[in-house]
Amino acid sequence: MSNINNINNTNDFVIASKTLKNSCIKLICKHSGKYRDTRKAKKVASKTSVMGETLFEWERKRKKDMQKHGCPCFMYANTKKGRKLTVRSHEAEHNHPIEEDHRAYAMYCKLSSETMALVVKHLENNDDVSTIFNSLKINGYTNIVCHDIANIKQHFGKLEKGKEMFDFITTLQDLDFHVRYSVGNTEDNQVNMVFFVHQDVINEAQRMPETVIIDATYKTNSHQMTYVNIVGTSNMSGNSCTTLKMYPIAGAWVEHETEENYL
Repeated sequence: MSNINNINNTNDFVIASKTLKNSCIKLICKHSGKYRDTRKAKKVASKTSVMGETLFEWERKRKKDMQKHGCPCFMYANTKKGRKLTVRSHEAEHNHPIEEDHRAYAMYCKLSSETMALVVKHLENNDDVSTIFNSLKINGYTNIVCHDIANIKQHFGKLEKGKEMFDFITTLQDLDFHVRYSVGNTEDNQVNMVFFVHQDVINEAQRMPETVIIDATYKTNSHQMTYVNIVGTSNMSGNSCTTLKMYPIAGAWVEHETEENYL
């Protein structure tokens, strides 16, 4: 695929993969295929038909410019009996000129560090996609579409969720909780487990260690992590010796319920 990207950058057109397997690959032009009108006459006929008459299928005239030009350019290659990948058929000619608007190609929509910093600043101010897009346009950044900003916003939101978890850990530590947490082997260093307990309840549990209950509750927050609640039971706080009362001991958020995590 790196060689294909080099060809794209050299010739100013984009090749997309339609089929990509170990045994075969088919590459097509980004502008291949045709616009399909999903609105059928039958839907309209149900409202306009008279005396059981129906309308023939009709094609809606699309006013908006589209990128589907029915371009025949393609390349198909496969392997036979463990041999190398061999080109079996291809068509090198395009039936359309290169798009003058570079926003049609993702490789030209990559933001510079300066532009990305401006987008992040807007996201920190909770600005919506339209506001960010208009601000970039006013400042002369025209190589981006709203969809790209929406993707950046979604990624930024994931980073904010990670920040939210670390703020939660910091708050617990400020309240004198003993906190232990682990970070997964991912690029965003996302927290995958948090255990917290207070010294006061540790002391109480040590006085009455006979009964400890561990209960798991699933999908209780936006992180989709399991909440493990650890409590003890005691009759010391009840009105009589036969009255039991639960008291909290510790809690934990875990991403994967494994024996190692519980231990």
